[in-house]
Amino acid sequence: MIRKEAGLAFWLDWVEHRGGLWEDAGDTALALLPAFLASELELPEETAVTADPDVAREDGALLLVTGHPMVARAAESVLAAGDTGTLTLTAPRSVPPDAATLLSKAREHLPVDHGRLDPRSDAALERALRPVLRVGVPVGYELSAEDHFQEQAEVFVDVPSRLQLPARVSERLARTDRDPRAESALPAGLGAAVHHASTSRPDLAAALAEAHRMVETAASRSPRSTVPATHLPPTGCIC
Repeated sequence: MIRKEAGLAFWLDWVEHRGGLWEDAGDTALALLPAFLASELELPEETAVTADPDVAREDGALLLVTGHPMVARAAESVLAAGDTGTLTLTAPRSVPPDAATLLSKAREHLPVDHGRLDPRSDAALERALRPVLRVGVPVGYELSAEDHFQEQAEVFVDVPSRLQLPARVSERLARTDRDPRAESALPAGLGAAVHHASTSRPDLAAALAEAHRMVETAASRSPRSTVPATHLPPTGCIC
């Protein structure tokens, strides 16, 4: 599977975005680069690439993995162009909980000293929008003058509260597919809510600043780093 290595998969996607093509040949991929891109990268218009060092050595393919200057160059061009966007996740296929289950959960998490929580008689279940900011950055670590590496740091932040989502929730969100029909299929009023969530600058700016702080804190605490970590501008989406 040629797309197994993240760096190579990213580079192949980037080549397609720049007008090129590629063909999977098992352990290698044949990238067909437009003339302008081949000139920019100083590569032949037909270039075989791989993520396997043995294949690169035996077949003469270009070894492209995370951390390779060619992959880093592609990432920098994406970041320079602003890799941001909004998307709406596919609605859960499971049956929504009934009112009794929701009430039980609410009583569990919202203790009341006097009295109790009761549902309104005319209450009906409604689909609600919760904007989440997903921010990822490549973080660079320098262990010595010769020893340095990069890895990706990522956080999911609830926009209204600016709190980081638990790992189990973030992992589920990352696996959830985007719904290409979501905008047109949204119930009345939610379309405007999606637009507001993706354009409300004060909320987004505050959430992005908090995400920046979280990433910096996590990077500086990494046991693999002996000096302060550096990072590139973040990429993100509202989902």
